[in-house]
Amino acid sequence: MKNSLKLIVLSTSMIAVIGCSDGGTSIHQPEPIYGTALTLSGATVEIYEIANDGTKKLLWTEKTSTGNTIGQIGKFKTHANELESDKYYIYRVINGENWDINNDGKLDDFPTPNKGVIRAIASGADIKKAGSHLKLSPVSELIYEKTVPYIKYNFVPDKVGNELNKNVKTVMDDVNGDSQIDAVDMLVFDPPAQKGMLKGIYRAKLNEMTDGVSQGKNLMQILTPEIGSFDTDGTANDVVISKDGKTAFIADGSEGLKIINITDPSNPQLISLIDTPGNATALILSNDENTVYVADGDSGLQIIDVTDKNAPLRKGSIDTPGFANDVILSSDEQTAYVADGDSGLQIIDVTDRENPSFRSSLDTDGYADGLDISPDGNRVYIADGDNGLEIADVSDSDAPFIIGGVDTDGYAGDVSISSDEMKAYVADGNKGLKVIDLTEKSSPTVSKSIEIPGVAVGVNSSPDEKKLYVASQNEGIQVIDISDAENPVMKGSVDTEGLASSVEVDSDQIAYIADGDEGLKIIDVSNLRDPRVIGSVDTPGFASYAVLSHDGTKVYIADGYSGVHIIDITSLTSPTILSSYDTDGYANAVALSPDDNILYVADDIGGLKLINISDSTAPTLISTTTVGSEVVGLTLSSTGDVVYIAGGFDGFFVYDVSTDPPTLLGNVDTPSYAINIALSYDESKAYVADGFSGMQVIDISDKEDPTIIGSLSVNYPYAVVLSADEQYAYLADHTAGLKILDISNPENPVVVGSVDTPGEAYSVALSPDEKTAYVADYNRGIQIIDITDKTNPVIVDHIKTPTYSRWITLSADGNTAYVADGYTGLQVIDLNLFK
Repeated sequence: MKNSLKLIVLSTSMIAVIGCSDGGTSIHQPEPIYGTALTLSGATVEIYEIANDGTKKLLWTEKTSTGNTIGQIGKFKTHANELESDKYYIYRVINGENWDINNDGKLDDFPTPNKGVIRAIASGADIKKAGSHLKLSPVSELIYEKTVPYIKYNFVPDKVGNELNKNVKTVMDDVNGDSQIDAVDMLVFDPPAQKGMLKGIYRAKLNEMTDGVSQGKNLMQILTPEIGSFDTDGTANDVVISKDGKTAFIADGSEGLKIINITDPSNPQLISLIDTPGNATALILSNDENTVYVADGDSGLQIIDVTDKNAPLRKGSIDTPGFANDVILSSDEQTAYVADGDSGLQIIDVTDRENPSFRSSLDTDGYADGLDISPDGNRVYIADGDNGLEIADVSDSDAPFIIGGVDTDGYAGDVSISSDEMKAYVADGNKGLKVIDLTEKSSPTVSKSIEIPGVAVGVNSSPDEKKLYVASQNEGIQVIDISDAENPVMKGSVDTEGLASSVEVDSDQIAYIADGDEGLKIIDVSNLRDPRVIGSVDTPGFASYAVLSHDGTKVYIADGYSGVHIIDITSLTSPTILSSYDTDGYANAVALSPDDNILYVADDIGGLKLINISDSTAPTLISTTTVGSEVVGLTLSSTGDVVYIAGGFDGFFVYDVSTDPPTLLGNVDTPSYAINIALSYDESKAYVADGFSGMQVIDISDKEDPTIIGSLSVNYPYAVVLSADEQYAYLADHTAGLKILDISNPENPVVVGSVDTPGEAYSVALSPDEKTAYVADYNRGIQIIDITDKTNPVIVDHIKTPTYSRWITLSADGNTAYVADGYTGLQVIDLNLFK
């Protein structure tokens, strides 16, 4: 026989050559390395290599093993020894049956069919490190979903590696005990045995993630931010968390102090309670965590011993002359400072906690509502209501005095000071968040004003001071990135069911929110940005409408009082504003001429604006036309010479825009408030979203005499879109969600299907195949709705956007969505990122 060579791999770096019995040499093939894909039997495993341009090449296809025990099921050949260390690879698992759907490490009586996909991305080097311990799980799929934008767009291996490790750190601790958290931890994570190594929401929702994968859901659909909640029975006004993160103390209004066990944040439990004589408004915990100081409204300061959390005791109290709204302590905990409403700042000696006594007071010109103290304890910062921010020198607590202040233009209800005492962040009521420059304590100045949803009443920073969390009552929690202190950026929001008044965030980015009548809310704020939001550009106003250029390279944004913006989207991940035009009204909507040279603007009381955009870097005004009392919405004829206008309470207008200035052709008053218009494809009919009067169908075959020929009363539609065959109309029906109408008889439209959305539906777009509707659902982002059965539309997914999704438009291929997102401008979404 001829001599043959066979390899045996003794380790990842050793090859053995051994002699053959006939005197030749034989090099043996390495033993294959097997990994595990959950407990999926009979599943298909595809292994891809990622090329330098981000494209994927299928290398191998394997099948997972079957068996009679947990340890036998789900094995597959990883080909780890055949991978290049410096390249990246994707494992993709589909089909099969899961024999441990609840991750308890025990074989289920019956398997669960796997309708979804589990993936993992890692470098060859990390896959080799994982070796036979490699496990594909819902956690690897989650991290894949978080990382995939960096593969699809501008793939750079080092950048992908950094992002991958960063995402792992947000999800889990050091699983393999090598003192670093990286992709290897993701690859070796064993769900049944190591669930406790996951952080926050991921630990709480692991089983839900596993079940969701089996159902074919992407994990962003499952991982809603809320982890847990607890109804406190009172009005949760303030919350403080113990250092070990296991206990929450709640100032619960008329119900006093509540102490809650949050060891399992998905299932908080009441430990104990103690009523206070007044209205528990705020609290602070002593450093040893044995004493709680409660600002108790008209009953002043209450001091409660919580050494035994099961049996709190009122230790002492002192009535203050005003209404105790907030309390802080000196560093030595001998002095309490109380924001006492009309009575300003009260300074109380609490050396003897059973007998606190007044030390001094300081009247302020406003209403003392919130407090913070300087790191050295010499200055107290007072959120003083209509009087803005006051700074008090308390270095001599017997003789405090005001050293400086600044009037904010809202209502200063709370304040948080940076650790270097160079910035103050003020929750300024309906004027949002104010950033105060404290370089000169005697003359602080407002350096930034950030408009946010709702009414800002509470503010707190993350432990690393890179983010601010603003409680904005009925709009929940707003998250602001302050890593660049000079350029704070709105990053996202979480709506809560109640009136959020206070928030504390731990190092794992779990937020504990005092949510008014809804009690305590526990929210994961580690990553409020859906990975499918691949690009964004902020605009200075409130983005409420977006239209795409015909060549798909630009988006035009109606931005409220900031006019209109032209945005270059040739790079989806880095859109940029090319130019802006500040209209003198409030830009509600825009339309584009067929040649992309003229932008038509619905400018509210500013009328109809025509803007020359032939040079997209230098737009110029062509004309302004007054139309009734306001222009709310508009649409353009296919020829570009006629504009149809939704004129609010003044109804529907038709203008010839081939003339200069535009000429009124006809109008008809609609019963309610005309907001938006969709034209039939032959442009003989207009379908008008008309507020409380539902949808109006208008015959426009004679443009000089438009006539209402049909109508349908629904809730309060904001937008209407027609199917290609013009048999159906889709209404974004505000608080009633999506309505599907049969309009085959335009004179008698009827509702054939509907689905309520969790937010407020403002606009709707259809996929090219018209099997999916995308609804801009205000504070609930984009709702993705299966409309295959028009009588039974079903929400199948959602995409969270940072603030308020007001308008959505799709690219021609339906793969990309462009969303006018209120306070955060334009958001670009890859709708097929996970497919």
